[in-house]
Amino acid sequence: MKLHNVAVGQGAMQQLFLWITVLETLTGIPAIIQTLKGSERQPGDFGFDPLGCGSNPEQLARRQLVELKN
Repeated sequence: MKLHNVAVGQGAMQQLFLWITVLETLTGIPAIIQTLKGSERQPGDFGFDPLGCGSNPEQLARRQLVELKN
């Protein structure tokens, strides 16, 4: 707790909050705009799939169901 109070006093926590807010805003606004325009984007699908997990439609449907049950 002592280190937390030092970080708050020096302004480090405010900077951390600021940069996280900027990152969330820059990544969230385009997703909201796409959704409002009626795109075919599914919730949570940001098009980032470096391992190719969504290449098999049957496996993708199963993983989506597992995630919804989680």
